[in-house]
Amino acid sequence: MAQAENQQAQRSSKSILDRIGTVTFDPRTNFFRPYDNDDENEIWLRQRAVLLRNVFERYPSHDAALACLAQFSHLELEQPFLAAKTNDDLDEEEFKITGLYRRFDVNNRKHLSEWQSAVVPIYKRHDARAARILSENPELGLSEWAHQRLIRSHGMKLLDNKGRNIKKVVGLIDELSETIERYVRFRLNENSSIEPFEGYFNIGSLQAGDFLVHAVHALAPKGRAAQLALLNKAAEMFPDNEQVKSCSYKFNSFEETFELSFTDLVSGASTDIKDYRGKVVIIDFWAVWCQPCLSFVPYLKKVASKHPDDVKIIGISCDDAGFSDQATDEQRSKLESMVVDCATKHGMDWPIFLGAEFHQKWCITGIPTIFVVDRRGVLRSLDARATLAKTVRQLLKEQ
Repeated sequence: MAQAENQQAQRSSKSILDRIGTVTFDPRTNFFRPYDNDDENEIWLRQRAVLLRNVFERYPSHDAALACLAQFSHLELEQPFLAAKTNDDLDEEEFKITGLYRRFDVNNRKHLSEWQSAVVPIYKRHDARAARILSENPELGLSEWAHQRLIRSHGMKLLDNKGRNIKKVVGLIDELSETIERYVRFRLNENSSIEPFEGYFNIGSLQAGDFLVHAVHALAPKGRAAQLALLNKAAEMFPDNEQVKSCSYKFNSFEETFELSFTDLVSGASTDIKDYRGKVVIIDFWAVWCQPCLSFVPYLKKVASKHPDDVKIIGISCDDAGFSDQATDEQRSKLESMVVDCATKHGMDWPIFLGAEFHQKWCITGIPTIFVVDRRGVLRSLDARATLAKTVRQLLKEQ
């Protein structure tokens, strides 16, 4: 009896997958068929969504279930009006081409203005779906998507937290950390029913490590010991994550000699922080597009002006982030001119280093970030933005 049911399930799932066609994990997938008739394209898209859902809900252990779930969930967000209702009941009869049930057009300004409100219930639906999957199918491949979804959900709550209530921050971090630890145990178990292309599983580890790095920085009010404890846990779980490695480098380099030599973008002169021994040096990580960075410049100048012979500033711009190695000399020159013009306009009369890689090396996750180096060349503060004047005064008293 069971064998007959299994054979019937295989035939049914094959029938659905044949109707779907190609299923991929690639988020860049183009979901739209090149129909001339927009309505026909619309109907095909909605029917495809129903078929994708049928696979991962009716046949969760099927090899294609995770791929169908991943594509369906991505399609929901790419086309939020596809499933605009707050409930999770979708069928082909519901898919009409009127009202909210329409294909999202990125070139339609009205659609863009409505997008945010349309995806809010979908994100909530994803969280509920993820919790249900982990409850019902904790060892199946579907759980890979569910873990990733909940990690992102908890991580974004932490990123969106704008308050200074450290108790709330700690609660959010504990929630995120527990979710990530469950994911790591799931990956170590290796009982998932499908192994999609290698990069898909890397996504979960990548975002988990990156969120933990943000959590380490958010723990600053709790002190260095709390930050190191979380960072060590992150390094143990994700030793190959580049952000985690950079964060570890930064914290391990605290209270060590700070090394920096470069060609000043403004004057063209060689600059080495060793030449500033005997002075307190403020390291300003910034970018031309960062308004808070530019707004902070007058305060930087004010702090330094009180001790013109004993306090120096170095600016490190990340405006070359993503700048191709294949860029022409003319393109590079335009970028450098843009940075110099901005620095000059805002009165940055100190050496400027164009160094996005240096930002990455020191795990700069938000700008402006202010480091402070003491008279001996030792890095003494990794985040002096809120306490800059006080930090500089204290270091000036040291010999």
